[in-house]
Amino acid sequence: MTLYRLRLEPRGAFATPFLADTLMGHLCWAALRTGGEPALAELIEIPMHRDGQPKLVLSDGFPGDLLPMPLLPPTPIPAGDVATQREHFRLEKARRKASLVTAEDFRRMIGGERITPTELSPEQKVQLPKSRGMLKNTINRNTGTTPDSDQGGGLHELQETFQSQVTVYAQVADDYLDTFKTLLAYLTETGYGKRKSVGYGALHGPPVLEPFAGFGGPSAQEANAFVSLSTFVPAKDDPTDGYWQVLVKYGKLGEELALSGTPFKKPLLMLRAGAVFWDRPVREHYGRIVDGVAYLDSVPVVQYALALPVPMRLPEETAEGGPAHG
Repeated sequence: MTLYRLRLEPRGAFATPFLADTLMGHLCWAALRTGGEPALAELIEIPMHRDGQPKLVLSDGFPGDLLPMPLLPPTPIPAGDVATQREHFRLEKARRKASLVTAEDFRRMIGGERITPTELSPEQKVQLPKSRGMLKNTINRNTGTTPDSDQGGGLHELQETFQSQVTVYAQVADDYLDTFKTLLAYLTETGYGKRKSVGYGALHGPPVLEPFAGFGGPSAQEANAFVSLSTFVPAKDDPTDGYWQVLVKYGKLGEELALSGTPFKKPLLMLRAGAVFWDRPVREHYGRIVDGVAYLDSVPVVQYALALPVPMRLPEETAEGGPAHG
C-alpha cells in the first residue's frame, strides 16, 4: 500500500465533521453508485476479516498541515523548589489543552521528544475550523408552514463549520488507486455530510491527491508505539496499553436509507484520533469493521472503524508494560 495526502476544499459551510468513518461511508455510497454491489464488497468485505488486506485506510480530516496532538503519558513531577514544579504543571497543562499541532512538532513527538506544542502562527490559525450556531425552522411540506407550538414547534439550531482546506491521509492499495480517484470525483460532485441537498458540504473539484513521503518519524520496525490518525474501534487482537479519549458516535444512515423508518444507528463507542498505543512492530492498520450498528433487519449495515497508524517512539521506561489510560 502507498500513503497519499488528499486535499479537500469546502466551498462553504459544512455540518458534519470530517471523520474517517463518515468519509468512508460516503465513499461506500460512491462505490455502490459507480460500480454496484461488487465494488462495494471490494471496499468493505475484505477488511471485515482480519487476514484480509483492506484496499483503503483513511485518516480523519485535519485543517491544512496540522495534525492531532499525540496523547502521551504525563511526565514525572521533578524534584526542586515550588517555582520549578509550578512551571512543570504549566507545561503539562499546555500539552493537555493542545488538540492540534504543527507538522514539525508532530515529527518531534513521534521521534520520542517530549515538547510543549509551539503556538500556531497567524497563517495556521486561519486554517482552523470556525463554527457558529444557526437557527433553522422546520417546514411542513404539505402545508408550507411551520409546525404549531402544541406540536413542539420547528425551531432548532444547526452547527455550521467553515474551513478553507481539509487534509486527509490515505493508505491505498496500488491496484485500487484509479478506483479511489473515481470515488473521490463522485464525492466532490455530490457533497459531504448532512444537509448536502441544500448546499452544505459542497466541495471544490477535482481534489488534490498526491503521494506522501511520511511524517519523518521512526520506521515501523524501529518504533515501539503508534499514534492513530483516525477515529476508530480497536479489534480484538489490537494492543490495549496506551492513552486515548473516547467519542460516543450517534450515527445516521445515509442516502435513501435515511428515509427509512429507523434512520438512526446504535450508539458506538470509538477512540478519537491522537490515541497512542504501545506495539512492536507497528502494523499497517488497526481497528475493525463493526457490524450490527443499525436497527434495520432488511439491510446489513456496518461501520468502518479502521485506524491509520503513524509509528512513533516512546521512552522505554514507559513503553514496557505501561498501563492503559482513558
